[in-house]
Amino acid sequence: MSHESVKTKEKLATGGLLLILVGESGAGKSTFCEYIDRPEGYYCSSEALERELLSTNQPINHDTIHAFANKAYGENPEWQVPRILSSLKGRSYLILDGPRRVDEVKALKRDHANTVVIRISTSPEDLFYVYKIINFVGWPIAV
Repeated sequence: MSHESVKTKEKLATGGLLLILVGESGAGKSTFCEYIDRPEGYYCSSEALERELLSTNQPINHDTIHAFANKAYGENPEWQVPRILSSLKGRSYLILDGPRRVDEVKALKRDHANTVVIRISTSPEDLFYVYKIINFVGWPIAV
């Protein structure tokens, strides 16, 4: 058995699979989650951001979510790691969507061996289209 397959088996034995979706805002991470239609295994870290904004009576929109995320991650890059890992307990998998920072992804990989990072990307033309809709229609949108 190869060294890589042993490492893979060790990771699979350590608990549920954590799939971390990364990519630019508007690239299609949430749309990907909608298409695979597995709400029982979905964790959107933006929901924690929205709860925080609501508790301070701030509006929920693309700009306020990103401003709050930048502030929260600036103060503690791993602030959501315990919540995310707690949500994974008792599940066979968890798909993580929402704002990601490199330090947070590193911490999740460090603290949960059975982690896979998936990059979602789209063309600049499609991103322009999404941003155009966000600015015209508002947030949230379904693409």
